[in-house]
Amino acid sequence: VSIISLDASHIHVVAPGVAGSNTAGVGIAAVENEINRSFEAVLFDSNITAGRDVLVDVTSRGSQRALAVSGALSGSVSAAGSSSNNHVCQETLASVDGESVVSAGNDIAIRSSVFEDIDTDVISIAGSGGFSVAGAVAHSHVDTHTHSRVGTGANVSAQGNVSIESCDDTTVDSIVGEAGLGINAGGIGAGVGVIHIHKDVQAYVDEGANVYAAAANPGVLQSYSGEHDVNGNFLLEEIRGIEVQATSNEHVNNMTIGVNGGLGFGVAAAVGMTVVEPNVEAWIGRLATVDADSGGTPSPEGDKSPTNVNVSAVNQSNFGDRILGAGIGGLGAAGAASIGMVNHFVSAHIDSDADVDALYDIDVQGLSQKQIDSQAVGIGLGLFGVDGSASVWHLGSEYNAEFILGGATLNALEFGGVSVVQSVNTVIDFVDHRLHDWFGLG
Repeated sequence: VSIISLDASHIHVVAPGVAGSNTAGVGIAAVENEINRSFEAVLFDSNITAGRDVLVDVTSRGSQRALAVSGALSGSVSAAGSSSNNHVCQETLASVDGESVVSAGNDIAIRSSVFEDIDTDVISIAGSGGFSVAGAVAHSHVDTHTHSRVGTGANVSAQGNVSIESCDDTTVDSIVGEAGLGINAGGIGAGVGVIHIHKDVQAYVDEGANVYAAAANPGVLQSYSGEHDVNGNFLLEEIRGIEVQATSNEHVNNMTIGVNGGLGFGVAAAVGMTVVEPNVEAWIGRLATVDADSGGTPSPEGDKSPTNVNVSAVNQSNFGDRILGAGIGGLGAAGAASIGMVNHFVSAHIDSDADVDALYDIDVQGLSQKQIDSQAVGIGLGLFGVDGSASVWHLGSEYNAEFILGGATLNALEFGGVSVVQSVNTVIDFVDHRLHDWFGLG
């Protein structure tokens, strides 16, 4: 039995704006993309009996491609401006709800998967014999809610494995470039790239729900082991039983370049701003019953399968910022800033009064990894040169190793018999003229 909701959507937009004149030229280009949608695959108050698998699945794949290019050329004054605004708002739900009773002779999977890909290029170029001004702005905003659950009062039973999984993978690539050249006077311009990602990813067995997996069939689940490789990537392991898994991945590249100049002056500003707020949660609610064949049902071969319950919340984020501002002229002034804020909440928990059993292990783990590579360069060249650059990132929130066992609040770093590895590696690199790395110069 399969309940499936699928989506694959692609938006590609090109917006050119070009102007030319003997005296004054103005070129403008703008792109506006907005997606607002919801998808569901739901069993509600249903009685389902399947000889093999039961699949409740929502999969959404979306991509946006935006190219905004403006240009202006004139003998005296020119101005060019480009902008792009991309907005994705989406809710995705896979669930077994109400008083549903679902049984399968093999596996049961309740899965919600979302993949977003935004690629934005915004370019503005202005040139004149006198004065030129150029500006480019790109804004990408992602707001998603991705949930999978066995709801309150529902009963799920499989002779194989049970998987309740939510996964949201987001990729944003933003390139902003502006150039203004005023030969006799000068050029002024600014480039700004803004990326904002807010995500709520949850996988859970709700209050009072019942989930059972006999794990008597050969199939396995790929679940997080809690270990990582030398590059920090979290590793998977094969288990049998029940997994409740929420995963959020972010891959963000933000490049902003501003170059302006003239015989008189060149003034440039480049700013990249990234705000990412993932909420990732995997949990089993109070009064829920989750049993990964704790009694050890024999397999068809007569062996008792090793069974596990795995509750994992995972967040992996990679950020790359490349910001360059260059002002060239009699007076050359430039500024570059890379600004970022990551507010993440990653939590895996089993609530009070829940009954969770397994023949082997019960793993509850919250895993988070952040990799940030930020470079900001300001170059002011001329008879009088002024430049400045800054890279400022805030990474929160505070690590919390507390857990509750038998009604008492304990700290995993101090609790006997529990192995906890806490690793924090922070590298801060203030860069002013990093020409060699970027251009092979210097």
